[in-house]
Amino acid sequence: MVMTMPAPIKNIPDTSRNNTTYPTDHTDFQWEIIASLLPPADSSGRPPKTNLRHAINAMLYRLKTGCQWALLPRDFGIPPRTVLFWFAKYARLGVWQTIQEALIGPTRVACGRPAKPEVVILDSQTVKSAETAANTGYDGGKKLKGRKRHVLVDVLGLVIAVVVTSAGVTDAKAAEAVLDRPIVRDNARLKVLLADFGYRRDAFDAFLKERQVRYRLEISSRPPGRGFVVIKQRWIVERTHAWLRSCRLLARDYERYGYSSLANAYMRSVVLTVNKFQKAREKSAAVSVAFAES
Repeated sequence: MVMTMPAPIKNIPDTSRNNTTYPTDHTDFQWEIIASLLPPADSSGRPPKTNLRHAINAMLYRLKTGCQWALLPRDFGIPPRTVLFWFAKYARLGVWQTIQEALIGPTRVACGRPAKPEVVILDSQTVKSAETAANTGYDGGKKLKGRKRHVLVDVLGLVIAVVVTSAGVTDAKAAEAVLDRPIVRDNARLKVLLADFGYRRDAFDAFLKERQVRYRLEISSRPPGRGFVVIKQRWIVERTHAWLRSCRLLARDYERYGYSSLANAYMRSVVLTVNKFQKAREKSAAVSVAFAES
């Protein structure tokens, strides 16, 4: 899949360059990919004047640092309220989810794998929420009040789907919403779903039977004994959880609305995926050069 930068539109600010040098800023290569997947500007009104590259860099800065909107650095050149406007707009439209789903196939191919996975791993992650967050609950197992992220990944650790719920929702119940996502439901190559013992529930088994899924559910539990034990392939989703929690805004949920929390999770997933895509392309180019010189 070839991703190209969309043709520039008149009266829209130049987005070809960063105006900051924060570690969270996009590279030119990454921005070219993301810009090609952003929704087109609304043609019914006045053309937007916001530099979207700078606005998205500001969103990523906040995602990593966990700062309040009003405390965003002014060197992004955009008022924090404007950045919030675009964040909320993209969150409601599900833009980051759409971008992530579009990136999975090309990234897997760049890594030498088929576009669609045969094996996926499902697990949940409970995070404590701030007092202002709505629709939260209590996770009796983790002893936390907050929200849960139910994350489905492939064997590369790429996020296939995310669902955000109250922490009081059981893993098996939320798994139904995850597996009903079209990107999962329509994958004819899918053969195995790996999960832990929390998904061994009669209601979940009935759901899989009712949907007549083509894949099988494999439950792997932690072996008896004390101490940390790495479970084959299940560690992959745990690593993705760690990648998500490395952002302060995902280590604790400060968002009032669930769709904002979901947007943050997908935004982080897009960053991880586009980084992997860029590294795979660079490695492939280096191998091609070495082969040509040999």
